[in-house]
Amino acid sequence: MAMHRWIWFLIVVLLSPRMPAWADGPSTVARLGFRAEGPGLFAFDTGFLQGRLKMDGRYQGLYPVVEKAGGKELTMPPGLLSPYRVFSRGVRYGDAARDWPTSATLQPDGAVEVHWPARPEHPLEMKAVYKWMDPGCLDMQVQVTPQKDLPDFELFLSSYLTKGFRAAVYVRPEEASKGSEATLQKVSTTGILNISSFSALQPASGIQSERGALVSPKEISRFVPVDRPAEAKSGYVMYPRDEKALRMIQDGRWKIPPSPVDWDIGPFLGKPICFRRDPDLGITVVLMSPSEDCFAVSSAWNPENLQSGGYRSLYLSLFGYEIKAGQTAKARCRLVIGRDLTEARILEIYEKYTK
Repeated sequence: MAMHRWIWFLIVVLLSPRMPAWADGPSTVARLGFRAEGPGLFAFDTGFLQGRLKMDGRYQGLYPVVEKAGGKELTMPPGLLSPYRVFSRGVRYGDAARDWPTSATLQPDGAVEVHWPARPEHPLEMKAVYKWMDPGCLDMQVQVTPQKDLPDFELFLSSYLTKGFRAAVYVRPEEASKGSEATLQKVSTTGILNISSFSALQPASGIQSERGALVSPKEISRFVPVDRPAEAKSGYVMYPRDEKALRMIQDGRWKIPPSPVDWDIGPFLGKPICFRRDPDLGITVVLMSPSEDCFAVSSAWNPENLQSGGYRSLYLSLFGYEIKAGQTAKARCRLVIGRDLTEARILEIYEKYTK
């Protein structure tokens, strides 16, 4: 009988699903959650990443973020998913939301809820929830309730990485980005850059479609690196979702000081997905958002070499529509950090996230 019990024990051990290396605690949920570290400071250790969410009213964001296995810092202050500029049509609200007075509380599920109360200089209440979904995936949901009508409202969300990270954005095919002849004339006077100016991450000469037919790379959306073409005039490039988004970008909001930006305009987005990848570390940092929640993605141009100066930044422009006084609107985005993430895997994650 003792021998039979031992044999059954071995069978159960061998056939039971193995826990991932990071899940060495009694509860995966508990391991992924933030923990209070001080006023407005919340530490995390997912097994893969460790660091802090800083929400203490000054230069707020997710930083530092360290990849545990190699001990490499991935971010530059103010880190990832940092609320930055806030606009409505023709109006900028203060300098930066990352410096607005803030209160933050740890939730029972390990998420952190952040609250920015309305003030005279920004007559809107804003809330955000940061929550780890798995060791390399964090979701953020933002809620805005204005005290007055906010036409073409925008929350501009920033993320800053270290020097080795190079950017790419998921854009539409060339023909779809050009649009009609009338649109092309209007776009040409506002500085849009043709997709052919970008050194695209070209797939093979043909890609197998779901039905088995070969499709030309020019007929599908694809990731293109954010490499600066000769005709670029700015240090930054923005990729609009559509023509309405382009009009918002160019309605004058970005001329309002401090630090106005004269954006170069890239091709229209395929989906609001962008990433920065450090080939030496083998780590990719991805930002994504549902199309209805994000009307533009932007980035600093990739430098000529990894040691050049300048930001290694990515930005999401959330909302992009009128929010009436007293109405509550929500938008969401996702941060994914992983090793050896392929473009195909990134798109798979996006489809599961948005379906």
